[in-house]
Amino acid sequence: MRSVPLPSILLSISTCAVLAATATAQLATSTATGQSCVGGAPLALHWGPNPAGGYDVSPGGAFDYQAVHLGQQLSCAGGGVHNVFLGFPFRFPDGTWVHDLAVDSNGRVFQTGMGLSDFTPTEFEHRTQAGGQIAALWGDWSAAPGGHCSFHTNGLDYAAITWYQNTQFGAFDPPMSFQLQIIAPLTFVLCYEVGYLDNSTHTFIVGASDGTGLGSEVDLSTHPFLTPGSTYEVFQNDWDLQVWSGPLPLGLSAVNNPVIGSNWQLALDRIPGGASSVAMMIGFSNVQLPLFAPPLPFADAYGCFLYSDNALPAASLSGWAAGDVTATFSLPISGFPGLPIVLQAAVVDFGANSLNIVTSNAVEGVTGL
Repeated sequence: MRSVPLPSILLSISTCAVLAATATAQLATSTATGQSCVGGAPLALHWGPNPAGGYDVSPGGAFDYQAVHLGQQLSCAGGGVHNVFLGFPFRFPDGTWVHDLAVDSNGRVFQTGMGLSDFTPTEFEHRTQAGGQIAALWGDWSAAPGGHCSFHTNGLDYAAITWYQNTQFGAFDPPMSFQLQIIAPLTFVLCYEVGYLDNSTHTFIVGASDGTGLGSEVDLSTHPFLTPGSTYEVFQNDWDLQVWSGPLPLGLSAVNNPVIGSNWQLALDRIPGGASSVAMMIGFSNVQLPLFAPPLPFADAYGCFLYSDNALPAASLSGWAAGDVTATFSLPISGFPGLPIVLQAAVVDFGANSLNIVTSNAVEGVTGL
């Protein structure tokens, strides 16, 4: 992670008192919202339960970058299993209601106490794993420099397990990020940020198993109805779950919350290789202005939005480098609780579109304790 020195920016409540809430026991919050305008969207497969048994698979969902930075970091080095507590009941593929799961650094989860880390996926093991398993992208993985595994939960109905910036053991491919999102009580989503895999010496399995030994391989790209048992796809030189049409998008996420008397830390991921300058727009409301719709003449900037109202001067980032995995932004927070803040990054990238500007998603925060 690259640390970016920035000018000190002090939010003065005296100039924004009309926006401040009553000074009560307001807790600081931060939420990522909106989208970046670069490229398409990462592939996401939504696995929803079917009343007849098994799952229906369909495209849907989005990679949760906020969970990557807010989550508890887990070691991905050398293989390992980490037990995580969801904080809510979730029905696992075998029908068992679980409150915790075992996370294998090699890209799968299973019920706690029912397995060890395994970097050699086979169809038989997938079908017969005790208690079943969810294989987000089961293979031989290790964390690249700057990469890690993470776990984030809201303790109520949502959790995300992310294998972030991982590489195949012994391979020289670009790092790959993938994520399992658990949505109580019955649903999960598999997300893939990058889809480049050199499978020449590696095998990968994606799918779900109830551990009964039943089931067979399917083509997940066709989004099939999944019957009870094990449903999965094995990838060997034939990865076809990729939908990117352009460069990876800017991703802005909060590392912590805007607590009064501290610095609000944000992370900006995937600065384009053609970037010439980077700035952070700072405002107090979300205007959600589409930059690609009439009367604005920027139709080729499809997906670009202006979110921040830019009530304060934008802050130029310094010390960043094009293509950085992560650059950080620090905003000192002072005053009274309840002040809404909307931050959004903008990158000057000549030729990216007719705007020559790439915008990120927004992060909305509320100052507090």
